[in-house]
Amino acid sequence: MLLCLSAQAFAAWRGHCGNSTIFTRVINGDVAEHGKWPWMVRTNYHNNLSNPSQYIPWCGGSLISDQWILSAAHCSHPEIKSVTFGDYNINEREGTEHIANISEHHVHPGYNNTNMRDDIALLKLSEPLDLIDKHRLFEPICLPWADTTLGLGTKCTATGWGSTVAAYYVLSNELQEVELAIASNSTCNWDAKLIFQQNKQLCAVNHDSSKHTCKGDSGGPLSCRLGEVGWVLEGVYSWGNCLDNPDVFTRVSAYIPWIQRAK
Repeated sequence: MLLCLSAQAFAAWRGHCGNSTIFTRVINGDVAEHGKWPWMVRTNYHNNLSNPSQYIPWCGGSLISDQWILSAAHCSHPEIKSVTFGDYNINEREGTEHIANISEHHVHPGYNNTNMRDDIALLKLSEPLDLIDKHRLFEPICLPWADTTLGLGTKCTATGWGSTVAAYYVLSNELQEVELAIASNSTCNWDAKLIFQQNKQLCAVNHDSSKHTCKGDSGGPLSCRLGEVGWVLEGVYSWGNCLDNPDVFTRVSAYIPWIQRAK
């Protein structure tokens, strides 16, 4: 069962969520096809006071209704003032981009930047998107019912513009994707400081150990296609080391009540 939140009532957004019209993978599955992930957004950091329209790409996020974005708490900052929809290559204008201003940041009150507990945040757009007409290329991703779990080995996809080289923080120009499988909770107990919290986090791994989420992918979605019902936002990328250890995502199903209250 799925829940897709509306900006007004956090109910099904007119019955539409989690649909991608493009399903074909690009060779080797590294570069996402343009338009494949219509809920994918990029947050923008506006740090130039003399030119407020200038920004640098920051984190990822997911459209969950016509006016709300779900991302990571560690990505939230007062200078994150806009998000970009419909982007693919961050260095090119492709005609599908739409920049929307952010009016509110809602960071989970339990967020702890030392152990990454409750690493989740909501961003509210200044104006709702017109998903029927003007912004019909974009679509919210479905949300899971509260406290549901995924079986081990469930295949999902993480997306973002993060670094493709672990040793350097250099964003990818093109939107990337990597297939990850849900792994056992014990697999993610590899960092003594960032203790894995199995009731609030998901552990995911790619069997090709060279493929991971990395710096710059933070806040981006772990999208899981469950049967024929559409894509579901099961995780928000929180932390990892870009190398041979599994990736850790905030478990969205654990935060559905908070998301509903935060509207």
